Order: sequence, then structure tokens, then C-alpha cells
Amino acid sequence: MENNDAEYVVRDFSAVDRQVEEMSKREKALTWRLKIENLKRLGIPVILFSCALSILILAVGFFIWLVQQERVVEIEKIVEITREIPIISEKIKVVEVPIYIGSPKIKIDETTTDIQANSSPKLGNLGLEAIEQVTGSDECVNSLSYDSKCVDTWKYPNGAIYDGVWYKGKAHGPGTITFEDGGSISGTWLNGELQKVQTETKSLLTPLKSVTYFGSVSGGKINSLFDDITVGHNFASGADTSWADAYCYLRIVRNNGETLRVDLSRHSSFDSKITKQSYKYSTEYTKKQFIEAQNKCPYTWTGFN
Repeated sequence: MENNDAEYVVRDFSAVDRQVEEMSKREKALTWRLKIENLKRLGIPVILFSCALSILILAVGFFIWLVQQERVVEIEKIVEITREIPIISEKIKVVEVPIYIGSPKIKIDETTTDIQANSSPKLGNLGLEAIEQVTGSDECVNSLSYDSKCVDTWKYPNGAIYDGVWYKGKAHGPGTITFEDGGSISGTWLNGELQKVQTETKSLLTPLKSVTYFGSVSGGKINSLFDDITVGHNFASGADTSWADAYCYLRIVRNNGETLRVDLSRHSSFDSKITKQSYKYSTEYTKKQFIEAQNKCPYTWTGFN
């Protein structure tokens, strides 16, 4: 009878298990080291990017601050320009910001200066622009006159000076308007419109006009090539006593007989400031001669019709 008893062999694999465990630990350590190295590689660019972003934010903030500072300086410059004091003559000094005169030079009679609108017809279209009220001002023209009548002197943009009674920012009562060309009108005004002429002093010119009046002065003393310096005054109609706009130019007569017109300046309206053209380089005249010709433009404000 055969012996069928099974034979079992027992093997010890503990050494293998320990070896696998040690390999597992080495793999974990290696993996952790790789993670740390990856973090380092990513961390440096992140830090650099953060620094660059911080510098950019600081630069933008500094630029905005500079822009704000620039605006403040520009506003200060504008305020200084509006307060320039032009000297009109040796005897009269008028500033664009009105000066309140404490003791009136004209005695205001409330019974005679309250003119009715139908007392007499308006003279052509001769009127003075109203002055806007300025909050907080203690000047006559742009503040005190809005509550009651007062006397003051005011220079308009076209160089004309009104000296007399004001009410609500307008010439209202006895007063005199003096123009840059020396002409003047004294009379009675109602809401900025001339109602009655008492005296009138004309300028040196005594022009006669239709719809356009041309006045001229010689420019030969400035430059031998300069012909007359001419001003054209345009009127809306032949009955108007003040022009709608005016312009000044001169003609250059070249040696070959050719003529060239050079625009010098213009007034866009009777009450506007003068607009002077810019000098453009020329071999025939200098900038100084161009400016001298501009200053001789014979604009006139009175004596029409």
C-alpha cells in the first residue's frame, strides 16, 4: 500500500517583507524630496511675479499722484492769468477784476436814474454786455449791484471801459463808455442799452460806411515791402452804429509786382477779445515786424453813422 501522506515545506519570507518595506520607505522619501524641489522651482517665479506686480502697482499709484499734482499747478496758472493788471493809460488803471469805489464819483439820484423803457428809442444796437454775478464777491459790478445801484469802472474784453452806475450787473443810469481808439459816449443807460446821449467824443477817424467800412494805416515804416495795414468792419445793416465783426490784414508788394495778403488779427464780435494770428516764418519779414504790424491794426468803435 502506497504512502500518500503530503509533505509540506515551510519557507520564511520575512527578509523579503523587510526589503519591500525598506524600498517603500525609500520611495516615499524620494517622492517627498521631489515635491519639495518642485515647490522650490514654482516658489521662486511666484515670488518674482509678486514683486513685479507690487512694483507695477506702486508705479501706477505714483503716476496718478503726479497727474493730480500737475492739474493743481495748471489751475493755479489759470487763476494768475485772469488776475493780470493791464495799464490802460498813465492816468487810468483798470483791471479785469472790477474794483469797487467806496465814494461814488457820480451822485446817484434814484428819482432820475430809474428810466422807463419807453422814454426814448434805443440807438442802433449799441448795448453793453451784462456781467455775471460772482458768489462771495464784495465788488460793485458782479455782486453789490445785484441788490442795489452802485458806481464802478469795468473793462470789457474789446478794451472798452464803462464808468458809471450799475444795477444787476448792467449799465443802468448815467455813465460813460470809452473805447480803445479814444472815442467815448456819455449818456443814460437802461439794462445795458444806451437810451440817451449827452456828449460824444469821436475818435481821430470820422468814418462813413455802408455795410463794410475799411480803415487803413501805412505799414511802410515797419518794412519796405509792407503796403497799408487795413481793417474791415462788417455791419449787419447800414443803420447799425456798431459792427458785427472786424478783421485786420496787410499786403506785401514784392519786387516782381506780385502781392501777398497776410492776416494779422480779428474780432469775432463787437464785444469780443482780439484774436491775433500766429507768426509763420518768412524770409520777407521778421516776427518782430509781424507783431508791430498787428499792434497798428486801426480798429475803431465809434463815429459810424
